[in-house]
Amino acid sequence: MTAPSGFARLITETGTPDDGSSVPPSAATDMERLLRVAAELGDEFFGPPGPLPDDITMVPRPNPAGSALKGPLGRDDDPFDLSVACLPRELAETLVPHRSFLHMPEVDVFDPQDRDSAYAIYGYPSAGFTRDLDSNKRGYEPLLYGTSLCQRDVGALHPPHDPKVGYLLNFSQQYCVRLDGGSGVPKNPKGISGCGIWRIIVDAAAADRWKPDDVRLVGIEHGWMAEKHYVRGTRIRYAIAMILKKYPELRPVVEISRPLTLVL
Repeated sequence: MTAPSGFARLITETGTPDDGSSVPPSAATDMERLLRVAAELGDEFFGPPGPLPDDITMVPRPNPAGSALKGPLGRDDDPFDLSVACLPRELAETLVPHRSFLHMPEVDVFDPQDRDSAYAIYGYPSAGFTRDLDSNKRGYEPLLYGTSLCQRDVGALHPPHDPKVGYLLNFSQQYCVRLDGGSGVPKNPKGISGCGIWRIIVDAAAADRWKPDDVRLVGIEHGWMAEKHYVRGTRIRYAIAMILKKYPELRPVVEISRPLTLVL
């Protein structure tokens, strides 16, 4: 999952052209190029979107594909700043030995955004990407940043912040401390667009009863404002709604515990 500006560039530079035969391409994915472009992707803020309806059970896309309302790297009128991609089977199989895919019980589409909840951002900034030219090996150092909901006055936001749609979280390279007591500040987060926003603790007052199984994926990060010390993201339920729109046969599985009455 990624912010659309980066997603558009990723597809343009690493995608396999369609020959019009309606047959999936047989050419292997250029993983070297994909990793290089992915490491270079950054955060972009676009103009304000159109108004959202009060009833969040029905959230239409503002404009159809091909809209002329575009910024330098994406659409100015998209309130979600989010896209979802279906991975080719061979790419998914390449990832499985090193990563595991989430199951629905590990996702919370109804996070109440309690002011006492604790969150974390986990992503891969460009600053943490390395490459050894002699061995042609690549490495990366992820960024894990614990945070909370931003309750400060940060001035006008574009697009305006709506807790029903997204997250506004504190993020500062200056006003923070390392949990291990060491020195240093977080890496520049440029490049983490599309990373997960995780709710670590629902109620900080009950932190003594916390266990690792309490962690849930609740959102996708898509923007950083360094001067005002915050990051923004979109609730994960909008990504899931995009998936259900494309693959409606998955709805019974997704809604096994609670109906998701959200339509795009």
